[in-house]
Amino acid sequence: MAEKITTKPQSPAALILFALGCIIAIIAIWWLREAFLLAFASVVLAIALDAAARPLLATKLPRTWAVLITLAVIVAVLGLLGWLVGAQVSAQLGELYAQLPKAVQSLEQVTGLSLPSASEIVSRGGSGFLSGVVGTIASWGWTAAGVATTFFLVLMGAVFLALNPDVYRRGTLKLVPERYRDRVDEAMSDSANGLRLWLFGQLISMALIGSLVTLGTWALGLPAPLALGIIAGIAAFVPMLGAIVGAIPAVLLATTEGMNMALWTILLFVVIQQVESNIVLPQVQREMIRIPPALFLFSVLAFGILFGMFGVLLAGPLTVAVFVLIRKAVG
Repeated sequence: MAEKITTKPQSPAALILFALGCIIAIIAIWWLREAFLLAFASVVLAIALDAAARPLLATKLPRTWAVLITLAVIVAVLGLLGWLVGAQVSAQLGELYAQLPKAVQSLEQVTGLSLPSASEIVSRGGSGFLSGVVGTIASWGWTAAGVATTFFLVLMGAVFLALNPDVYRRGTLKLVPERYRDRVDEAMSDSANGLRLWLFGQLISMALIGSLVTLGTWALGLPAPLALGIIAGIAAFVPMLGAIVGAIPAVLLATTEGMNMALWTILLFVVIQQVESNIVLPQVQREMIRIPPALFLFSVLAFGILFGMFGVLLAGPLTVAVFVLIRKAVG
């Protein structure tokens, strides 16, 4: 006969202490939110690096060598791409930047609106989303040197995490009461696996959108198709909102060729989005965590309000991690 297991009820004092601990933890995370986001970005990069190193790890190669070789290959591939198309991309980005004022003027003529320039918006103090972006960049001190330093810190953190993840995993579990460690350990594994699969799906989505936008805008005869494709591909990393942001430069440029070209460009992006959402992603996401699109949309808005532009960039992986943890907690 199975022995009946009883649990001792928690005293009111213990529950109060637990609630106070949760409140203090939330306040601490809020005050240290910038450091928290940087640490989370390192975790996401570490998971991506670990996933890329898995073929080498499967050959029983020591983890240190597998991670370092993978990192060297990634750097070499990026360097080769920069050498092959870097000059062309730089030239097209310059052309795109030069064409944008003309595109804004064309949009003003078509819509009858008087749109202020970026310098006017900034000089007035700005309002809405753009002022939020400017304020966020100013508050973070994102100069060129600041961006480089931040990226270097995130990258180094990711490398250290990928080289020896078990050390950091065990250290985290020691902060958890012993009776909850198995469940927390399982939740961490599920979150890492969910992030790994989501990153794989996003990489395919970004490559597909970037390639199709490049080919489509080239076929339509728009200037700087490669630059437009790269912008659209990178923007696709942000769920839902990225598709809209990535289309804006192309549509603005298309207005310089007339409204017909602008409509064709909008149609191009709609078709690409439908192909990506309804044909490609369902095949890629068979083994992935299914998260409702509306949840991603509201998460982007919420994390953007709470954490600024960096929150928008990390809204996707943050949503996946939180979704998995909540599902594990209530499951």
